[in-house]
Amino acid sequence: MIFTNCQNITHSKTTDLTQINCLGAASRRTFVGTIAVAHAQETQRMIRQHLTTTEGLCGWHLGCGSGEDSFLISSTLNDPHYLLALDSDPALLQLARQSAQAKYHEALRFQELTATAWEHSEKQKLDFIYTRIWKA
Repeated sequence: MIFTNCQNITHSKTTDLTQINCLGAASRRTFVGTIAVAHAQETQRMIRQHLTTTEGLCGWHLGCGSGEDSFLISSTLNDPHYLLALDSDPALLQLARQSAQAKYHEALRFQELTATAWEHSEKQKLDFIYTRIWKA
């Protein structure tokens, strides 16, 4: 199953993706993390709606950023489970790995998005792939 969380972005004077993408990298990282936290309750509701069972699942989180949604997904799943969170931004992945929440989510791994990650999926059964799409 592949499901996406499409959400509108509204934040002070920044209301479209063009303006967000023009932010500096550090500002963009902070902004996206803040928005993910603000939408956490809705994200959790949507995850529970799409996953009919929460036990023994194996999934990917594409575009995990600094891990806010990854931690939320992992806490929604029951053991045993495995979640691989992938992102192309090494700085965000480092923030996710260093988060205080990381120590509570043993079945959650953060990895830079590479071609080898896709090859790995052929060897492992995935129950779901999650990604968030921000839209203006």
